[in-house]
Amino acid sequence: MQDKLLTAIETLYDCVGDHYDVPRALRTYSDMSDHSGIFLSDISPDQRSFLSFDAFNLPDGAVKMASSLFDDPVENMILRLYPVLPRGVPTLTRVFYSDDEYQSTRMYQQASKPWGLHNECVCVLSREATYGRAVGFVRHKNQHEIDPELLSVLALLGQHLQRAMSFQRRIDKLEEMVIQSTSVLDLIQFGLILFGMDRSLMYANSAARHILDNEDGIRLRSGEVIIGNRKAEAQVNQLLEAVFLADASLEKLSGGIVTIPRLSHARPYSLIVVPMVTNKVKTGKASVAVFLFDPDARKTTAIDLFVASYGLTRSEAQLAHALASGERLETIAAKRGVTRNTVKSQLHSIFAKTSTSRQSELVSLLLRSVAGIHIRVK
Repeated sequence: MQDKLLTAIETLYDCVGDHYDVPRALRTYSDMSDHSGIFLSDISPDQRSFLSFDAFNLPDGAVKMASSLFDDPVENMILRLYPVLPRGVPTLTRVFYSDDEYQSTRMYQQASKPWGLHNECVCVLSREATYGRAVGFVRHKNQHEIDPELLSVLALLGQHLQRAMSFQRRIDKLEEMVIQSTSVLDLIQFGLILFGMDRSLMYANSAARHILDNEDGIRLRSGEVIIGNRKAEAQVNQLLEAVFLADASLEKLSGGIVTIPRLSHARPYSLIVVPMVTNKVKTGKASVAVFLFDPDARKTTAIDLFVASYGLTRSEAQLAHALASGERLETIAAKRGVTRNTVKSQLHSIFAKTSTSRQSELVSLLLRSVAGIHIRVK
């Protein structure tokens, strides 16, 4: 039994990935609970309603029938009991209600009795100010009642399920932050290239890719920066070697700047090598940031900034920019040849993406976003 339990716990964590594999997790939960019916719900404590509902090993008819009663705290005892149930402790509903009270509810009469479902148990996995999660267990016809040993197994699995799903949530937030940060780096007017300690190319922003793709005196081949001018190439390689050299001293980790002549005879690029000193600097190893400056590059626009920073479409970013410029919804609608309601609907989409709720709050956010940044407004 212990080996089976450890395997089940491992599976709950193995469900973490691009998204949490809820069906697999619930199947594992069901297997460990003697094939009970399982449901998992995210709950809004303020509104006393379900934000999501996933089920496994429950009749489709029962799930469909129960779904019409999910958001009714009178009929749905999970919502009714949620504020008072102990967190992390599987609790039989009969602890709070007699069999007669339970069997008189519409939830039982319409969603349980026709399929012989019985002996419901609920475990609150998380209870926060704006968000909660609960997992429930339902026994099928001819299955014995949930015993104390099974309750202890359910409690242990519940702890690990919540930890695994919380871990997934952190990963999702981190990925979102990385996506947003790289999008913002694409707004930078200069090229940015990051090399790892093994000299491998780790990242190149939009400006760098544009410069390298032009192959106007500098290009990228097999992850290596190739410079057309021999003198400039020797200078860059010398700077890089000083950084990556095994016995490099701190003085040699100062980086440097090189002028890169262009084949088109346009104004030359400026290339700066900057060591990114880490805790491994004592061994002489450091990763490197290479900055590429094109004196003729266009400046980032406010529209670009809004698109990258908040995930707005260009149309939404243009609307946001117009509002920040003091234009009224009626004026914007007239210019676009659409109704005010159409523009207002788009505004609500912008509110959702920027986590704002009022036009004044949105405008304040947008103005703060561009404050101190050297950009063109259009």
